[in-house]
Amino acid sequence: RTGEALTAPLIHDRAVSQICFSPDGQRILTSGWSGTSRLWDTATGRPLTEWLSSGSAGFSVCFDSTGGRIVTEVRGMVRVWDVPRIPTPVPVWFLDLAEAVAGTRLSARGNPEPVFRGELEGVARRLAGVNAGDFYERVGQWFLADPAQRPISPF
Repeated sequence: RTGEALTAPLIHDRAVSQICFSPDGQRILTSGWSGTSRLWDTATGRPLTEWLSSGSAGFSVCFDSTGGRIVTEVRGMVRVWDVPRIPTPVPVWFLDLAEAVAGTRLSARGNPEPVFRGELEGVARRLAGVNAGDFYERVGQWFLADPAQRPISPF
């Protein structure tokens, strides 16, 4: 978006060979000479997917007309990927959960600092009393559930 600063750079694993904007302009798809592509958020510059491997360098990428799928092509072989739909904004408690699980976060000054187990327990208590109708609440409750008891997917 013109005039807005990214909060993170779009750093590809090697030289970028192609860039494609989604029809709504909210995502960027890049492909590189390493044979990988990645989907990025245009507002933040952060990745929305893991690396998508085509297995060969110098391939073509584009969005379908709806922006719901990514198409990659290499040497005549076409592959279609579904674009992940992630509701935004992400609730603050979900980010707290991620930091608590990781056991670390960045301080206001940008330095790593530990996150103590009590914070994870606090998020778990918050989610225990919620009727999980929201996407993030379902994922959080599923993640924190006993692995032997939970279904294979939160959806």
